[in-house]
Amino acid sequence: MTRSACSSITVTGAETLLGPLLGVARRVAVARRAALGKPGTWVSLDDVVSRSVAHVHLHVVPGPPGDGARGLSWPGGRYADPDEAAGIAGSIREQLR
Repeated sequence: MTRSACSSITVTGAETLLGPLLGVARRVAVARRAALGKPGTWVSLDDVVSRSVAHVHLHVVPGPPGDGARGLSWPGGRYADPDEAAGIAGSIREQLR
């Protein structure tokens, strides 16, 4: 997917970008599940709310079944150290290849 400007899901033509964007979210969700061995994914689409520069983006967050959306509360937790975060990112990246 190439970068394209889309400030809101309500602008004319946004639907041509949302399909591919959701396709990328699906790929990341599949890779995350394979890398971490944990089921469940929350995909959150955000556009204009609380943004200094309006843009559309997605959050792909682990969401175990039955957690009642608690995985989506911010601010989220921190990793124990940078190596832990890098290791998880590397595992997901490897699954995306």
